[in-house]
Amino acid sequence: MENNQKILFKRESRFQFIMVAFCIFFSTKTSTLSTNPYLFWGVTSLLTFYIFNNTRVVITKKFTKIIIIFFLLTIITNIQHSDFTPLFFVSKSVLVFFAFLTIVLLKDRFFILYEYIIYILALVSLPLFILQLISFDLIYNIARVIESNILIFELVDNKSATLILWNLQSGFHENRNCGFMWEPSAFAAMLLLPIMINLVLNNFKINKRLVVLVIALLTTMSTMGYLSLMVITVFYIYNTKTKYSLLLLPGFIYLFILIFNLSFMKDKIVHEYKNIDNTIYSAFNDKYNKMRSLGRMGSFAIDYGDLKKHPILGVGGHDQLRTSSDRLYINKTNGLSRFLLTFGLIGGFLLIYGLSRTYKYFSIFNKSKGSFFFVIIVLMFAFSNSILTTPLLFTNIFYTFFAIDKLND
Repeated sequence: MENNQKILFKRESRFQFIMVAFCIFFSTKTSTLSTNPYLFWGVTSLLTFYIFNNTRVVITKKFTKIIIIFFLLTIITNIQHSDFTPLFFVSKSVLVFFAFLTIVLLKDRFFILYEYIIYILALVSLPLFILQLISFDLIYNIARVIESNILIFELVDNKSATLILWNLQSGFHENRNCGFMWEPSAFAAMLLLPIMINLVLNNFKINKRLVVLVIALLTTMSTMGYLSLMVITVFYIYNTKTKYSLLLLPGFIYLFILIFNLSFMKDKIVHEYKNIDNTIYSAFNDKYNKMRSLGRMGSFAIDYGDLKKHPILGVGGHDQLRTSSDRLYINKTNGLSRFLLTFGLIGGFLLIYGLSRTYKYFSIFNKSKGSFFFVIIVLMFAFSNSILTTPLLFTNIFYTFFAIDKLND
């Protein structure tokens, strides 16, 4: 891969920077702008017009085949459930198309710009997070005033305040860093792949960007984030394997034990697991609230039950087939089970296959080992957050389908 510093200052990289920035922005889900599908389609249309008039990008046979296969599978589910879901097909096709444009335009530069932009956003979040810790109420109220007067900052709930590049949540998350995402765990999820990319691109040498990304991850106090950081540490040791790494291994193990015994780690995991049935029962029988969350494990249990009824193709855009409540909105936070229920086992196979190929290529090209660690990390944060069906993750899934012609499996 080209030197990342040279790439960042090349003139032609400015538009590529914008492409990745849009890719990340429409994956954040923090405001009415980033969650608006019509705005995403409009931006994609404008980018398409510019790209096809100023570059040599053309529609490839691979892209056409993928869209045709997806169309046929959507038709099958429509016939199977006697319902027509054109919006589902269009929305997911646009996601694939945006990923296609990003990949063919940037190729290997995608990883470099992806890591760099997330680093900048993480760096911005740290001083703001310090202000948040000093006086949350003051900062939160200022953000809410700005948000209420500038509609583009508007959020979909009344517990958050956002300034696009930074988000706050009142209540349980007041002492945690949400960064540019809707909650701390989602921010942690967005930091994990850039941390791994940074390690690979820098030959596993500690550097300023890596330190900033890790510190930002620690400020999220995310259970999933900390567990994933343990896996990344193993990934680091696996690739360095120096005598110093072996000497430090007992210390790493002791540190893992200390981290795992933090209040938001083991106790939280055990409590959620033991109370799956109670969580589901109380949520569906709640007569006083308009919305209840099932948590990661409760969501997985419900989605798994629905998936057993539609295992091969999933439910697609037929949301009426998902277990829900007539009285209140049931928030299912498990992104992995949601993805599997939507696209079935076929979609699950594509997810694993696509990610495996992408990170195998990335690892081989940069002479690192353990590409399977990338897949593990994605599955871990997908279990915790619904971000698999975003432009950023679709770009990761479809990378080798569009960026290269052949890859030895």
